[in-house]
Amino acid sequence: MKLHYSHEPDHLSMPQHQTQQLSSRTVTVHVIDEPQVSNLNHLGPTTETTSTLTLKQIRNRKINRRHRANRYRYEVIRHVYKHFNIRQIKRILKSMDIYYVNINMVRHTLFIGLKNQKLVDEVEKLLHDRLFTERHYHRLYR
Repeated sequence: MKLHYSHEPDHLSMPQHQTQQLSSRTVTVHVIDEPQVSNLNHLGPTTETTSTLTLKQIRNRKINRRHRANRYRYEVIRHVYKHFNIRQIKRILKSMDIYYVNINMVRHTLFIGLKNQKLVDEVEKLLHDRLFTERHYHRLYR
């Protein structure tokens, strides 16, 4: 319910205003029935606010960065011939019994993430310079 008061002119002087108030004690009020929402919970429980979602996203982003950094803490980097793809490289590494944490290829550079420094030393010995070259590719796939 809203109350609307009738607007009276404000240009009356103070004594005139007081005499007018004394003479007429009635004030005109117009009542308009409008539905109002008194309780917002009737709309159903809200799951999460936007601030908690953003806090959750920030936390996830932070943890994902930490995990990504751990995946590449110990890594071996090799140049790869342009026609090799990730599936072929994984197959070659599996056949050589090289167990990796993560593999990523950026253009023609291969990043192999490993668990510890001991594995890095072993993989450095196993992956000689003749692997993942053009000649190696043609020998396997042509």
